Amino acid sequence: MGKRVEDGGGTQVTLSCGFDANLAHYDRLTREEYLEETPHLKHAALRRLLRETARAVLDHAKRRAAQPHVLDLGAGEGSVTLMFLEEGAVVTAVDISPQRLAQLRERCSRFADRLRTVEGDALDAMNRLDGRFDVIVACSFLHHVPDYLSVVEKAKACLRPGGIFLVFQETPRYDTMRRLDYYFMKLAYYAWRAGKGRWGEWFRRFIAHRRGLLLEEDNVDYHLVRNGVDQFAICRTLEASGFRCQVSYYWSTMSRLWQWVGTSLGIRNTFRLIAVAPEGCERSWAVRS
Repeated sequence: MGKRVEDGGGTQVTLSCGFDANLAHYDRLTREEYLEETPHLKHAALRRLLRETARAVLDHAKRRAAQPHVLDLGAGEGSVTLMFLEEGAVVTAVDISPQRLAQLRERCSRFADRLRTVEGDALDAMNRLDGRFDVIVACSFLHHVPDYLSVVEKAKACLRPGGIFLVFQETPRYDTMRRLDYYFMKLAYYAWRAGKGRWGEWFRRFIAHRRGLLLEEDNVDYHLVRNGVDQFAICRTLEASGFRCQVSYYWSTMSRLWQWVGTSLGIRNTFRLIAVAPEGCERSWAVRS
């Protein structure tokens, strides 16, 4: 039995289950399968938003360091790591999956002199790493971590003064969303799953979630049934140490069709958070649609 903690939404979760489920799930995926499940890499508009965010964050970091040091948590197959490398950063990429890290090293091989990979749990990795970072990135990552507020707490200690903690592609706390946004998100998600042809799996998951039950696979994306990721709790954790936080919202889903429909309707179900450590700049951040 793993250690049980309160997650940001007040739900009891088991740490070892989340770790083991994520490792098993992502180790078995091909890169193509991984990208199919990853909206911010799958849809051009979201890739563009991520790229613009990465550049803006590094522009800030370069005011203090000619070659910023970036820590990419849950780096996966390397798409986000590669963006920061292409912009001139030195990157330490952390992931629990050796298969994903092998793909990352292959994708980023031309920047090998500025890349370090660390296999393991994010908290353990941050405890083992020497030095501090100008930027820490958690892109589509916190919802895989049952005790994600502990990751946020540790990230504060790993940032240099004026550094940035960037959270991208997270589902906000469900009870803070407009009802239209929430139900449209659920409709798009289940329609996508049904469209994959796995009707038995879809029905089993739908009934379990309606009854408030967790399935084993929910330990991978536990936000689906555990009230999302608490953006306000993250901000409180950071602001208690003097960080300046800004949260912005946009629409994201698996299906290309539903991505277009939701964007057209102005649905918002995903957040980006940029937090500047004390001694940071006064720059204003805004999502560009």
